[in-house]
Amino acid sequence: LANIVTLNVLGLSACTRAVHNIVVTYLLTETHSGYDMPWMLHNILPRGVLGGSPAHEAHHRYGSGNFHQFFTYFDKLFGFEIS
Repeated sequence: LANIVTLNVLGLSACTRAVHNIVVTYLLTETHSGYDMPWMLHNILPRGVLGGSPAHEAHHRYGSGNFHQFFTYFDKLFGFEIS
C-alpha cells in the first residue's frame, strides 16, 4: 500500500508504475523462491545490497532479523542482520 501511495503522491506516469510493478514482482518472486542460484540478483550485485532467498529463509528460521523486504543494508545498519 505504501508503494501505491508514494507513486500517486509523486504523480508518476502509468509507464513508470508498470515498470515499478514488474521490478517489485520479480524481486518478490526471487526472494520467495527458496533458491540460491548464481545468476540471481543477490549473487550478482555487491554483497549486502539484496538479501535474496537466503536472507529471507534466515528471517523465517530465526525470526529475529532480516526484516527488510529486499535491501539488507537497513538490517545491518540497525543491528538486525542475520549472517
